[in-house]
Amino acid sequence: DEYSVIVQKIVATELGATENTSYVLYDIDAIPTSQDMLALDMKFDKNVPLPSVVTIRLDVEDYSLANIATILEDAHQAFLTNGCIFNQYGFFTEIKGKTMMVLDVTPAAIESGELASLLENATNNSASGITVHISGDR
Repeated sequence: DEYSVIVQKIVATELGATENTSYVLYDIDAIPTSQDMLALDMKFDKNVPLPSVVTIRLDVEDYSLANIATILEDAHQAFLTNGCIFNQYGFFTEIKGKTMMVLDVTPAAIESGELASLLENATNNSASGITVHISGDR
């Protein structure tokens, strides 16, 4: 929860999305000894060596994949600037009966300079490992 609050503040200040419910999840099952890394009421450390996923969750009017790619690229850069490292990125928005969900975007995909194309290809298939789901009018 503490990491999610940090992410929300970064998204608000760096991306100008003051109304966001972005969040971070850890995959504690990915590392057999992860329970040894965590203790109840321990001081928060965003550098805990567990695979983490950040989901940027905010309302957007522009559902274009180019816009979503830009949001993910800007968020990735803002997180790096603030010392936040994530293994995967996601994006979710729901407004006026439209929903868009993007899952399993890696930092390498974001840094490739081809993210918009990768997202477009993912709407047709998920061969790249990225999933894009759009419902409602685009």
